Amino acid sequence: CEYIRLSTVNCSELSPIGTSLIQLLDILPSSNWEFTFLTQTLIKSYFLLDNLKGTIIIKNFLDRENFCRLNLCSCLNQCLIKLEINAISNIYTYILSLPILIYDENDNYCYFLNDIYYLNITENIQLNTRIILPIAYDADLIPNNIQSYYLLENNYTEFYFNNQLPPSIIIIKQLDRELKEKYYFNYCAYEGIYQQQRSCCMKIILTIIDINDNSAKFQYNQQLPLIINVSEFTSINTELIQMKAFDLDDGLNGQIIYTFSKWTLNDKTINEIFYLNPHNGSIILLKQLDYEQRNNYELQIQAIDLGYNAIPTYATVIIQVIDENDCIPEMFIFTPTDVQLINNSSIYIMENINIHTAILYLTVSDCDTGENGYVTIELISLISIVELEKVNNNTYILITNINFDRELISSYSFSLKIYDHGKPNNSIINIFNLYLIDINDCFPYFNNSINYSFIIDENNQENLIIHTFQIYDHDENDQIILYFEFTNDEEKEIFHINKQNQLIIKKSLDYEYKSFYNLTLIAQDLIEHRTKILINIYLNDLNDNPVKFNKNFIQIQIQENQLNRIFLRQIQAEDKDKNDQIIYYIHSNDINYVENLIELTTNGN
Repeated sequence: CEYIRLSTVNCSELSPIGTSLIQLLDILPSSNWEFTFLTQTLIKSYFLLDNLKGTIIIKNFLDRENFCRLNLCSCLNQCLIKLEINAISNIYTYILSLPILIYDENDNYCYFLNDIYYLNITENIQLNTRIILPIAYDADLIPNNIQSYYLLENNYTEFYFNNQLPPSIIIIKQLDRELKEKYYFNYCAYEGIYQQQRSCCMKIILTIIDINDNSAKFQYNQQLPLIINVSEFTSINTELIQMKAFDLDDGLNGQIIYTFSKWTLNDKTINEIFYLNPHNGSIILLKQLDYEQRNNYELQIQAIDLGYNAIPTYATVIIQVIDENDCIPEMFIFTPTDVQLINNSSIYIMENINIHTAILYLTVSDCDTGENGYVTIELISLISIVELEKVNNNTYILITNINFDRELISSYSFSLKIYDHGKPNNSIINIFNLYLIDINDCFPYFNNSINYSFIIDENNQENLIIHTFQIYDHDENDQIILYFEFTNDEEKEIFHINKQNQLIIKKSLDYEYKSFYNLTLIAQDLIEHRTKILINIYLNDLNDNPVKFNKNFIQIQIQENQLNRIFLRQIQAEDKDKNDQIIYYIHSNDINYVENLIELTTNGN
């Protein structure tokens, strides 16, 4: 058995099936041979061997790249395979080694692993930095594989394309993400030579990664404060303004947080009244504004991004509170020393106060401003009694307009309307009661304006009360005393007025002694206002005295043989009682002596 190495047979990987590579009978000395493959690998499946003629023909396509993948031949160099054939004749036995060189054809297209290649670089990348680009793949061998790379329509001045292997782009100009964030390239590889040259392309998307090289900026002019006017009637939870800031950076570098500055937060009331949304810069009203408490707020807004080494920026908002007519006018009252004011509603003045005298000094105010705070006082009743005089814009004087007399009218009521000039206006009405303080300007008086007359029986009991006097005085709380103006001591001993104003007769009176008394009664107040009245006391006569004859013995002489019915004498007796009628008659003890002799009439004849 002899081992023979045959010459290498060359064939294209594109050789058609059935192509004859070699006829072994042509190279062996005799013609009676039997051929068989000794090779048991996958390679023999690509070839067909005529066992009598020794003809080897192609049975399957010879794909060099497939042979490479199957490790049947080298991928980097020439694809050389070996077939070992056993040749047997009657005389000889040979082992034939047939090298077959499958040469490469440009039968594969180049390709990139991805259609799109994403590339991220930071915007602060250094100049002249080289960025390696991906390579294309082609299973063919040189010169049928990748020959060159190109960037199509590279109009960017920031980059230089270096097509030397490995291909790359070089940064030649400073990048700025805020000016341009993405760059798009058509990146192509060319394979083959001359007329057979083909290309494959991919898209490169170059994204500039942001660094925190920008600070937040407000949309408003940060050099000047932003002034907004807000009504004090603005509802709670109203958005007053949105302090929008922007940051050209991306991601956290461009994400802005809004806060009140430390300077602003030194005012503890800010967080009670305003809420600053940290995410969108909206300023929300949390508490009702009150112009009268505070008419402006200065808010310093800080905007800062969330990037590393972020630098804050500031804007100032001045909120000017617009005054609304929300305050009720107020009135402050002052009085002269001789006028009393109680509970700001009850005024006490002397009844003899002079006309056109000031009794109240009025000052008005309103916490609002402008017309809302301009206040007027108006007298809406008793215009004839008092008069309102304006001194200046907020001061008035209330003066008397008549002469008062408490005994005629002791009190008055009047109203003052206080109103501002807002639209609509606010007003209040104060009701005052004017009381006149009494002075002792009136005289006491009795029920009877002329005199009193009393009739009493004589022989009255001692300390007899005959009358209680009612004395009046229009003045208030006036203390009145009664006393008699006696003309003699006798009257003083008989008559008396006690503290209860009772007329008392201290002694028993005798009509026969004196039947009539004329007295003067005086009523006097504390300042000796006196009123006199006459009192006539008449005694009623009682039959309290016996009849008395002028003489105890009367002697009458008559002639004998005197004619009948002759008047002898008038018998006279006396009785001190008034209008008493005396009846004369002969005592019963003596009637028998003179019966039928002498006749005594009832009138004493």
